[in-house]
Amino acid sequence: MPKADPSPRAASKVTLSYSIPINGLEIPVQIPVTLYTGTVSDHGVKRKSFVHTDDGDHEVGQQNYDKSTGDVVAYSEIVMKVQTEYGPVYIEDHEIEKMFEITPDTVVVKHFQPLHMFHQGHYVPKSLQFIEPRVNGSGKNKGPDKNAVKVLNTLLKAMREKGACAIVEVTTRGVPKPAIITPDGVLWYVHHTDALREQRELPEYDPTDAEVATMGLAIDGKWSTDVLDLTDERSALIQNLADEKARAGDFDRSETPEREAAPEPQSNDIMALLMASVEQAKAESA
Repeated sequence: MPKADPSPRAASKVTLSYSIPINGLEIPVQIPVTLYTGTVSDHGVKRKSFVHTDDGDHEVGQQNYDKSTGDVVAYSEIVMKVQTEYGPVYIEDHEIEKMFEITPDTVVVKHFQPLHMFHQGHYVPKSLQFIEPRVNGSGKNKGPDKNAVKVLNTLLKAMREKGACAIVEVTTRGVPKPAIITPDGVLWYVHHTDALREQRELPEYDPTDAEVATMGLAIDGKWSTDVLDLTDERSALIQNLADEKARAGDFDRSETPEREAAPEPQSNDIMALLMASVEQAKAESA
């Protein structure tokens, strides 16, 4: 399945650190690594915003503006403040780092845990990056840090053999972000626990053994153990449609057809329909 090329630019250069307990002492280990983004930010159909006016459609810019004057503000002029009941105040990155005694540009291993805890959804991922040994030198001498290559690969192999993942805190500047490192060298940023909502309980129903068996057959019919190709084919088709309309000189909006109301699903009949479908499939295969 096709994927985007590896990121050509480093997202950040950091130091991966953890400690090894030996004879009652904590021996620090530091690995100079580089983080590369693992996703494409501008994936999909490239859409822009327009406003329709009497003299044509005008593109709408996505710009920051001064809410008091309406003037556009350059990104370099924007500063961040923390809202309080007494008014907004400046809190600089170095103040946060001093308060929590953290070092910028670090990835600190807090714990190692069974890898299945991550795969079982105990931690909810939000984005990913890839970890690689830091590149040093220049010209013919440019290449990965030899010690970083050795120690990082040893750590990841030990994690694979232990079936472990690393719970880490990533700090580039300011507030550390929670993340998980998996044995394949992927760093998953995860949501803070208190940023997740509780799930409402489902209404209770005790299905019969026959109903469960029937639903199991339906699951078997769609079962696959292969890694599925989730390539985005729809974006290319939408782009082709846009190109065809542009070549034909069709730049006007099309009329939206009236939508027929979808029929209400007959939830009480789903199991009967499913069981009938399974019986029909058995008869056809006999």
